[in-house]
Formats: sequence, C-alpha cells, structure tokens
Amino acid sequence: MRTRRNHLSIVPLLVLVLISSACSDDDPAAGGVAPTTLTTAVAPALTTVAPTTTTMVAATTTTTTTEPSIPDLLSVVVPLSVGIPVVSETTAWSLSGLGGRVQRIDATPTGLMVTATELGPWAAGLAVGEGAAWVTHPDARTVTRIDEATGEITTIAMETKPGAVAVGFGSVWVANSEDGGVTRLDPTGTISGVITTGEGPSTILVSTDAVWVSNQYGDDGTVTRIDPATNQTTDIYVGPKPFSLSVGYGAIWVVLVGFPDDTTIMRIDEATLEATEIYVGLNPGGVVPAPDGVWVVGGTGSSVIQTSVLIRLDPVTFAITPIDLQGWDIRGLSSAADAMWVIANADGRRSALRIFPDGRLEEVDDLPDNLAFITAGDGAVWLMSSDRKVIRVSVQSDS
Repeated sequence: MRTRRNHLSIVPLLVLVLISSACSDDDPAAGGVAPTTLTTAVAPALTTVAPTTTTMVAATTTTTTTEPSIPDLLSVVVPLSVGIPVVSETTAWSLSGLGGRVQRIDATPTGLMVTATELGPWAAGLAVGEGAAWVTHPDARTVTRIDEATGEITTIAMETKPGAVAVGFGSVWVANSEDGGVTRLDPTGTISGVITTGEGPSTILVSTDAVWVSNQYGDDGTVTRIDPATNQTTDIYVGPKPFSLSVGYGAIWVVLVGFPDDTTIMRIDEATLEATEIYVGLNPGGVVPAPDGVWVVGGTGSSVIQTSVLIRLDPVTFAITPIDLQGWDIRGLSSAADAMWVIANADGRRSALRIFPDGRLEEVDDLPDNLAFITAGDGAVWLMSSDRKVIRVSVQSDS
C-alpha cells in the first residue's frame, strides 16, 4: 500500500468520560471563559497460674472502603476534533490552535468527564506539570496557566513569540520561536531567565538530567542541551533541520527533515554528547523508544509517494528487525505497557493494532474504524476518532 509521507508527532512515554452532547468546534470564541465541569475446639488444660491483672479494652470495628475502579473501556464525544498529546493514566489534555481551545478529559468510575476552555488567542503549544496546564500563544505573545485544581486562568506576558513548551525540574520551558532561545518560568509563571540556544528552537524535550531543544527553524543544524541546575548550554551538531526528539536507552534520538530522502536517524549519547548517524533503511517519520527496542516508523520510495515501513532497532548493536505490517499503512504509534499500539489503514478502515515484541499483529476489538489520533500513558491508551469520540483503554503489562 502506498501513501503520502507524514512526519508523525510522537509522545513516548496513558479513559473517563461522562457521555455528553457534542459542542460545535466551528465558532471560535473571543476572550477567556471559566472552565466548567460537567477451629478446632480443644479441652482446657488444668494449670495453676498466678493471678493477673486484666485491663478491659473497648472493642473496635475497622471498616475497609474499596474505591470504585475505572472501567477498562470508556468513550465520550468531545467538542474538539484534535489530537490528545498530553496524557496520564486518568487524564488527557488536547489543544486546538483556533481560539486557543483546550479540553481536559478525566477518567472516573462513572465515565469520562470533559472540561472545555476557550482562551481566545491562537495557541501553538501545550504542556502539563507543576500543578497546571501551560498554553502558548505566539501572536499574542502570552502564555496561559490553567490551574489543574481550581481551573483559575492566569495570563503571562512574554517578550517574544512563544512556541513549544515543556515542564520539568520545577520549571516551565518555552521556546522563543521568533528571537531564538528558551524562556524559563517558575511554577507561578514568573520569568526566571532567558537561555540562549541554537538558531530557531522548535521542540523541547525533558530527560532525567537535562532539557533538550531541537533547532529546526534555523540553519545551524543543532540540538541544544540545557543544564537545569546552571542554565549552561551545549550545542550539538546533528545535521539539517532536526525535527523530533525522543529519549531512551541513555540517548536522545533525533529525526532530521533537511534531507527528504534520508534513511538515517541521529543518536546523541546523554553522557558524552557524541552524535552518531544510524542507518535505518527508511525515510524516518518518528522514533519511539520502548522496552523491547527503539521503533522507527517511516516509508520507502520517493519523497512524495511512499510505502509504510516499521522497524525495531536494537539500541546497542543497531541491528534492524523489520515488522511485517501485512498490508497495514501506519498513521501513528505509541508505546504502551502491553505492546506497541498503532493506528493503521487497510481496506478503507483506520483501526488500532497491537504489535508485540515477537512481531505479531493483533487488531483491537470494540473500537471505531475511523481512528485519527493515539497516545499512550501510564496504564492507559487514549484514542480519538474522526467524529470526535475519545476512547480510553486500560492496559497492563503482559510480563
């Protein structure tokens, strides 16, 4: 099967909904709106003992309350037909750029509960952490903070156009898409510093000991490492237009888009910062490190028309294991606890598949055949169909 090449946005390293009527996504609102929440008996022995003093203690009863569990499969129709890039086991967040519309989906024992908020200005980035959701608005030169507990909205003025955003090390990291560099905010939204990076920062990734920035929009072909303790930076050359970043196996994995027919990815060693070019035999669209290896999705053929290809890369030897897709055309993938989950096309359907370490493919039952987005988090996989239905599937490790 042949398809047009897509660069996939992957979220490596997670469904509760009160069934509600769908709201229209066609009419952007101006201004902020407060979020809403729709024995055996034994004969006694004859023994002489010294008298003892007995203390009477009142009897107590302990009652154990079991919390209701979240069902394994939940779904709900939501206002916004957009991706769900930020997820945990029980909560998913999504963003629509038009009108700066944010929707939060919480999984509960009674269903999925949706809270939609319209912030007004066009939005570009979304991240969640430090007790809040953070949304960037390039044209308005602002960042919005939405308190996770109260829903309170705070607008933070920026000196330049904010783009990508990530949370880690007690801070919020915002790419300055216009002037370059990264602005660091504390959890209250106060600017604590502006950090120089390579040219044109685009993607921000937080690892266990550093913050990484891909400088796609410039010409220097670098990825910048930021030490969160000192704000000191190191620029690492990887090649033209570093696009996506992912972390795993002691390395940062980089997809480049500067060479349309390239068949390699780049690996940056987290300890030595050495960059290594790795042949993968396909035009890479995304890299997903998983417990059983590093998965790479992309295509073969011309830069315009390509055949979908999926491989698993040994993170140490870089040996390639091709995955037989059996005619399926991959449109998105995410690593979950039980397997690699994939959205794929075949015979006019777009379904969810599980791909196991031994290469077996299994189509997931009881799901729509018009799926559009997929993201996995701790203990759950979240999907969205083209008709705005969000589905949460509980998953557990088979090990």
